[in-house]
Amino acid sequence: MTRVRPYLNIALFCTLAAVLFSGSALAGENYLTNGGFDEDLSVWVNTWDRRGEWDPLDAAGDPASGSALLYNEGESNGATPLVLDQCVRFGGAQSLEWGGQVRIPSDQPNGTTPNIFFLTFPEDNCGGSFLQLENVGTQTVGDWVAINNQVITDPATASIRISLGLSKPNGETATASSYFDDVYLRRTDSTYRFIDDRMTGSWYNPDFPGQGFVVDISPSISLFFGGWYTWTDTPGAIDWMTLQGEFSGEVANLKIYRSSGGKFLDPTEVTTVPIGVAEVRFISCTEAELLYKFDGEGDFTLMPLMRLLPAFYDCVD
Repeated sequence: MTRVRPYLNIALFCTLAAVLFSGSALAGENYLTNGGFDEDLSVWVNTWDRRGEWDPLDAAGDPASGSALLYNEGESNGATPLVLDQCVRFGGAQSLEWGGQVRIPSDQPNGTTPNIFFLTFPEDNCGGSFLQLENVGTQTVGDWVAINNQVITDPATASIRISLGLSKPNGETATASSYFDDVYLRRTDSTYRFIDDRMTGSWYNPDFPGQGFVVDISPSISLFFGGWYTWTDTPGAIDWMTLQGEFSGEVANLKIYRSSGGKFLDPTEVTTVPIGVAEVRFISCTEAELLYKFDGEGDFTLMPLMRLLPAFYDCVD
């Protein structure tokens, strides 16, 4: 392997250790805009120019808010003609919940079913072929009904589209309608997030500036690799360790290796031996936890980590 000059990486940790980080949203926050249809249908896109309108009827009875009243007109083929869409940049494998409130007026054709669709895409503008397609609906008539579902997104996800529409039985010609309100997309309250390649980068323990990790993650082969740039117990003596192993979901199970015997710009063979084990979990896209234990030690040590440089553009904490 090509040897990296450790002191350059350590200098980077020293220089940038005071960088502050912030996520773009909190777990539980709705990532959709105007999901409550407070005053209109703004932000939502009616791609197919189908009938839909804002209505003052609100799921919570709030006189200052309203809902989206959507229609299915003409003879039905049994499918759901989508009326409103919203695309959100949201990447990687994560555990999400989506849903909303729907109400079918009592005078609708039997079998009228309002649906909320969830689709993931490999491009950040909801372009290309979808990776996943889920939907949830109900045929309960007369009352507001909460419909929802949970999903773990494909690691290749770059954007998510939420679509609203309603179906009616095949051959039905009467117009069907339904109200939609409080539509949402949010992360579930899982303590940890799923690992993907966007966690690649530099990480460090704020209590010990001047040392840290450079992480490289390859989802296609489920490989987690990290260079651990630190010091020995002898002041000023650099220690070069690496972490490598497989990851699945939210956990990376790793072995710790120590390399020695190398020489600067010299082809001398480097000796690398295993010296311990470790486990990495990411709390968010800016925080992580490392559990490690060196051979001969009885207990694991927990080390909190923070991302050194600013996170990717759609980082969601």
